[in-house]
Order: sequence, then C-alpha cells, then structure tokens
Amino acid sequence: MIDHYSSWIDQPMVSIDVETTGLDHKTHRVVELGLVRVEGGKVVEKWSSLLNPERTIPDEVSKIHGIFNKDVEDKPKFVHVVESIIRMTRGAIPVAFNSAFDQKFVWAEGYRCGLFDTLSHVHTLDPKFPWIDPFIWARHFHGLYGRGENTLGSACARWGVVNLNAHRAGDDAEAAVDLLLKMSSKIGTDQTFSQLIMRQRQANEAYSQRGARR
Repeated sequence: MIDHYSSWIDQPMVSIDVETTGLDHKTHRVVELGLVRVEGGKVVEKWSSLLNPERTIPDEVSKIHGIFNKDVEDKPKFVHVVESIIRMTRGAIPVAFNSAFDQKFVWAEGYRCGLFDTLSHVHTLDPKFPWIDPFIWARHFHGLYGRGENTLGSACARWGVVNLNAHRAGDDAEAAVDLLLKMSSKIGTDQTFSQLIMRQRQANEAYSQRGARR
C-alpha cells in the first residue's frame, strides 16, 4: 500500500501504456494494454495483452503500432482482463508518459465495464487519483517546444533509456517507468508522493504559461 509519509520512489508504482484504435477515448478503444509494476524502485512484474476493441482499427493507426484487425479478432475484451488489471495495479501509484491520454482510455474502458461504482478504491480506475507523468518532468527539465522533441522516444534517448519496440504497450510502459527512475534523483527522492504531485502540477502550469506567451 502507499505510504503517504515516505519517499515516493519507495512506493509501489505501476506504469501503464495503451495502444488504441484512435485518439478520441469516447469513440475509440484500447487494442493493447501494458502494465509494469515497480516496488522499491525495482521492476517486479510485467504484464501485457492484445485486446479485442470491438471495432475496426483504421489502417493509418495500424501503421503506427503495427497491430492489425486480424491480430485482435480472437483476443480478450477489456472486461475479460479486469482481474489482471486489478491485481497488477492494486495499492500502486499509476505512472504513464503523457498520462492524460492513457488515463482517459483506461477510465473510458472501465466505465463501459461498469467498474467505477465498485472499484474506485483501485487508484488506476479512480478519476480523482493523480498519476505520475514522466512526460511532464522530461519537458520540465529540457523545456523543449519543437515537434517531436517531447515524445517518449526523444526523452528516452536523452536519458539513455533503450526501447527497442516502441509503440507496443508493454515496452512503452517499461520505457516510461525506466525514464522516471532515471530522472528520480533530479526530481528529488526526498519528497513524499503528495509533494511530488504538487511540484508536477506546478511544472505543468508553468510550462503552459510559457507556451501561451510564445
């Protein structure tokens, strides 16, 4: 369980990544989910699965992540892997690179399954629970605005994190948490989770204000 009075780096964390049929969580679906659990700053378990999105994957999207309709037609639906999600994420702080995207898709899939009324204690499925976002920290440290400069691949390259299978959920989830752990000393490991989230929000707001002035 999360100890809100101890260093955030020592808390259980679960890195989450989704590959989807498109960008809009209201109409598009998850085709692959990757989870990597970290305890005491070490990876302890990895899990990923292709999922049947119950709709077609557009060709232009398949070209990005390499997942085609034939790959998922016999795979489980999101509701069928809920037990694995709960087991992997229970008592852990959610982590995702550019978390707003993954959050919305995970929450939308959870909503379709009717989970929020009974599983709001699972942090990953609780819309009010904050996620740690390595994207915000990488952008904060480098202050880059150019197109492509703040992607997961670009951030990993700057911090020496290797991801040989980009745009696949399990590999991207692992790369995101590896990136977070690489940045941890610069972020500051003497902070609690609440202090970290407060600083993360401040960093995000400061970046937005700088961008508005450009």
